[in-house]
Amino acid sequence: ATIDLGKSDLALQYAAGNVVAFEYDLNQLSSNHSIVCQISVLVQVLEEIYKRAPVVESIDNSLETLVASTNWPVEELRDVLNSLQDKSPQVVLEGPPGTGKTYVAKRLAEHLVGAQPGEISPDITIVQFHPSYGYEEFVEGLRPELSEGQVVFANRPGPIIQISRKILESGKPHVLIIDELNRANIPRVFGELMYLLEYRDESIDLMLGEKFELPENLYIIA
Repeated sequence: ATIDLGKSDLALQYAAGNVVAFEYDLNQLSSNHSIVCQISVLVQVLEEIYKRAPVVESIDNSLETLVASTNWPVEELRDVLNSLQDKSPQVVLEGPPGTGKTYVAKRLAEHLVGAQPGEISPDITIVQFHPSYGYEEFVEGLRPELSEGQVVFANRPGPIIQISRKILESGKPHVLIIDELNRANIPRVFGELMYLLEYRDESIDLMLGEKFELPENLYIIA
């Protein structure tokens, strides 16, 4: 029988998960034989679905927690994690607004640094790009400050340099999450760091400072 449950979440979830069904009018029920035949068809469909279902493999507890918190397939999470653990440990998550990219980035970051879901970790930094965001904010730039009664300009490090120095001091991995990556002029924000993203084992002269290299255990999720 078809029951109108309205547009409740439960009804919508059921409709989305429905594969095949037979509907009966309460005033014109089929014979028992016909119903049994149709149930047999449904059983055959279920058996076929079961055959094609992916095999659930055993996974470690931390990855299992990540799967549970993101609702992503294990294979996709492994692909992202493998990409973050190669010679260029950065990845960009793309998709329509409101599809949970930032949420998943946070859960991935927690997994990488060994933090609990929702835990505020000192080894995770989040920055948000916007149209006026530039190299001076992200890498380094001159900032006015008062010295002996006069205004002077001093070179101030941005988050990318601050994080790199912290990693060198502690030796601990750090995750930088860049939210709204596409809202800024990416080449202008990164500057010469575009080279270092691909070649983590090399160094390069910064615009205002000495040679600089990105630590291998600085993970970037944008």
